[in-house]
Amino acid sequence: MKRSNGTAPARGYTHSRFALIVSLTFGSLAMIVAVWWYYKVQSGETEDATTRQLYAVAHGKTDQIANWRHERVGDGRVAMTSPVMRVLKRSLASRVMNADDRADVLDLMTRMASQGLYSDVTLVDLDGNVALSLKEETTEGAEFRKRSRGALAREAAKASDVVLSDLHPDTRIGRPLMALTVPVGDLGALILDIDPSVFLYPYLESWPGSSRSAETLLIRLEGNELVYLSKMRTAPQITLFAHRPVTLKAPSDEVLDSGWSLRAPDPRGVSSLWTIRRIADSPWYLVCKMDIAEVDAPLRRLGWEMALVTALIGLANAAGIGLIWRGQESRIHHEREAWYQAIANDTPAYLWMASAGEENSFINQPLGRFLGTDQQKLTKAWSDYVHPADKGRTRTAFLDCLAAGRGYTSEFRICRFDGAYRWVIAEAVPRFSPGVSFWASPVPCSTSRTAGTPRISSAPPTPHWLAS
Repeated sequence: MKRSNGTAPARGYTHSRFALIVSLTFGSLAMIVAVWWYYKVQSGETEDATTRQLYAVAHGKTDQIANWRHERVGDGRVAMTSPVMRVLKRSLASRVMNADDRADVLDLMTRMASQGLYSDVTLVDLDGNVALSLKEETTEGAEFRKRSRGALAREAAKASDVVLSDLHPDTRIGRPLMALTVPVGDLGALILDIDPSVFLYPYLESWPGSSRSAETLLIRLEGNELVYLSKMRTAPQITLFAHRPVTLKAPSDEVLDSGWSLRAPDPRGVSSLWTIRRIADSPWYLVCKMDIAEVDAPLRRLGWEMALVTALIGLANAAGIGLIWRGQESRIHHEREAWYQAIANDTPAYLWMASAGEENSFINQPLGRFLGTDQQKLTKAWSDYVHPADKGRTRTAFLDCLAAGRGYTSEFRICRFDGAYRWVIAEAVPRFSPGVSFWASPVPCSTSRTAGTPRISSAPPTPHWLAS
């Protein structure tokens, strides 16, 4: 009868294992690529959403600031048409103001300061000399203020219209101020001081929602330099009216009017998203910015979570491969065991195996019939079946061979199923590990001797699964 040596099934299992490992590996790689692609897509969408938010904030704030400037100009033009303007012209022309005129002018100044939230209102001539003021003048910096007011009055008189000045530092209070100048004919002007801390700066500092790095700045261009008209919350070293060179090429006016979005480092060197928009009818530009690190923070947390999930899935795949591998190895083991037992049971020789501790691990069917058992292993040590007169020397010789790791041959009597003893010649060979170290017990091969003629059979090679 022809028997398979088990090579074909083993090769089939190897191929199936290889295919399984390859498929799981490619599946894991595909998952990593998918996670990376999803992260990149989400990163781009997150930054796009933040850019749209910056654009919306910049659009709303620039429109509001432009409206605020138009309202201030409107205040001045209302004052130009006021009946009190005749009193102002008469007073500046005569350089004398009677009590009634003074009361009317002070009333106008008070109402304008109250309604428009102006910090001071002053009537001056073209040289900057003060004819009347709501607040008391101080001597410190008086000459500088006189020259500044004279320049403002002459500018408004030349334009014959209201002039809203740019932000400038005020020496009296040490804070930035603006001035709304209302011309009084060609004789002088009514100057209304605007404190930007009342409306402008609080509005710039506000932000819709909570953010650690988002802020709004007000700047203007002077040649190739930027002038900061408000403070940076994230970079306190940038002071008011600080100058910094322009490092980027500005786009066209049309782009700046609608909003220029870009990605660039801020004065701290931190990469940020920016939106810059020009404020209509002014030399100002509004800047809305946010650190990219803050923009990507939720996505980084998502990335770590996805990486952890991917790692867990990878570990699960590895564990699955291990379990499948072990299951297939176990299947091969059982098939090889069945193959070996079939061969061992078909041979007429009496085959049995024992561990280094003398425990029996296998007997074939011919030996089982000889000993009177249908089990595949003995319930007691093999030496217990040896005749008492032969047991001592037989076991001693066996143990000596175990200790030396060499073959074993002996002749002794063994008890048959009916209690009768029969002489046998036993041969055993040791098994060694791939590292050439003794790792299994000798494999005794036992045959019965009948009619005084011994029959000896050699032991088959011991499969790895029989090793102890």
